[in-house]
Order: sequence, then C-alpha cells, then structure tokens
Amino acid sequence: IDPPGGEQDTDTHLDDTLAEEIGSGSADSVKDIQDLPCFDRDALTERFGGDEELIGIVLESIEEEVPALIEELSLAVEEADIDLVRSKAHAIKGIAANANAERLRRACLDLEQEAKGGRTNELQTCLSIVLEEYERFRTEAGT
Repeated sequence: IDPPGGEQDTDTHLDDTLAEEIGSGSADSVKDIQDLPCFDRDALTERFGGDEELIGIVLESIEEEVPALIEELSLAVEEADIDLVRSKAHAIKGIAANANAERLRRACLDLEQEAKGGRTNELQTCLSIVLEEYERFRTEAGT
C-alpha cells in the first residue's frame, strides 16, 4: 500500500512526517531527545510477550551489528558522504527501534534528516550524539 503522496516508500514517508513534527538541527531537537527514555525495557518486554530469550537475541544483535555500522557511519561523516550517512544512520535507527532504544533511534533520525537536508556542517555534532546515546543504551541495557 502506498502512503499518502504516491510512490514514496512508507519508511521515508514516516521519517519525513516525524522530522516535520520534531524539527531537525535545532536546540529543541536536543531537548526533545532528553525527554525520551534511553531504553524502554518494559515496552520491549511487552512487545515480545515476555519472551526473554527473544529479547536477549534482539539485544545481542545490537552488540553484533551496531559497532561496525557506527564505524562506517563515522567514516561517512568524516568524508561528508551524504548518501552513506543516510544509509548507515537509517540502519542503526531501525535496529534501535527494534530494541526500544528510543534516544538512539531519535539521534539517528536527526542525523539522517541532517544528511537528507544536505546540512553537512551538522553531521559531526549529530554523530557525537549518536555515539553518546549508543553508549548510554549499552549501559542501561547491560549489553
């Protein structure tokens, strides 16, 4: 099913809608991220029906996948490779959403939107927030 507006993929449509609602590249964006839970274990547990084995697999996948993605993302930011920044931020955002890592998800959304808007001067700042939120998530989730 196509989202309103035609052929645009649903994920992009949702990201665009979220970006319009939350703004991007502003002081409000940083404030908004601070209002989110870092890791919502209760929501994760509820979503997976209390299946601790499955939850463990989800959390383990973050430890297996995200470090390499962050390395690639960091290099893409350094080289101002907008397409690669968007791709890697999007991938991390999806993984974070699966694990209810809300602040990491939001930080990646902000970075993705900055890249999409061609605002290369903000990429390093956004990357720093992604790195900080990833470490915060690891601490809270105990991974």
